[in-house]
Amino acid sequence: MIKRKLQVASLTIFLVVLIGSSYITSWEQFNGFFEAWYFVSLFAILGILFYLLPVSILAEMLTRHMTNSIIRGFVSLFIHVGLVALFGLWDSSLGYVAVFAALAFFIVDELTRGFVEIILFKKLVLILAILGATSTISLMIIGFLSVH
Repeated sequence: MIKRKLQVASLTIFLVVLIGSSYITSWEQFNGFFEAWYFVSLFAILGILFYLLPVSILAEMLTRHMTNSIIRGFVSLFIHVGLVALFGLWDSSLGYVAVFAALAFFIVDELTRGFVEIILFKKLVLILAILGATSTISLMIIGFLSVH
């Protein structure tokens, strides 16, 4: 379970940073895509690895023994989004980003959960996770170097 969750975290970080940096590139305080990537990746990596990943593991442990997959999915979704939405109480804009990241994590996690037994899919997820992590870190370094 932990290996799959780490792969899901890697894929989610890449997706959240890609979409987030594409969105905020238009803001005036960023000189380009790489600076936006660097900014978003700082928060996404820390938030997903140190908060969303443990929340997802907790959701997995709490819903593991549920026999109805639809109810299990809704309870897991509620745990993912509910605990992460607490950031909205602190800062509403951060809350939106946190909920988006939680939804992305949940969707990727559910997609990988159903196909975890298929060897080819397992290898594909591993390759995509490695490529996502490598791309995120590489573009983060480029963004760091482009910040004045």
